[in-house]
Amino acid sequence: MTGKSDPAAAAIDNARAFMDAMLQSDWLELHIATDDFELFIAREGGGPNPMFAGAELDEVPAPAAAAKASAITAPHVATLVWAAQPGTNVAAGEALARISVLDEETDITAARSGRVVAVDAAPGELVEFGMTILQIVEAA
Repeated sequence: MTGKSDPAAAAIDNARAFMDAMLQSDWLELHIATDDFELFIAREGGGPNPMFAGAELDEVPAPAAAAKASAITAPHVATLVWAAQPGTNVAAGEALARISVLDEETDITAARSGRVVAVDAAPGELVEFGMTILQIVEAA
């Protein structure tokens, strides 16, 4: 993909090229695996991350206070910039969290009004597609 001699710059260029190809196509997922590298990117509706094959991700019980909460999940692999704190009341359409990929930030907004009851990821953390970022209980 790139002829750069700096491996880090070449890797960044290659990742951008893969992201551009995915954004310009109707692909739902992209999985690349070599002997020393593996990458999985998925859109909403794409499959589960095969890098977690065999891992039981649902084994962790939800907190009792969030038993009826809706999970707000990562739409794709990104770095979490910030997330609303527990106890924060939000209106429909209001930003709940912000994620960043390749220095491009995107807000994750609330579909309905509610209250944040748990945050499951920390700022600076890499979040995978479908990973729960926070939990929200709908306003009554």
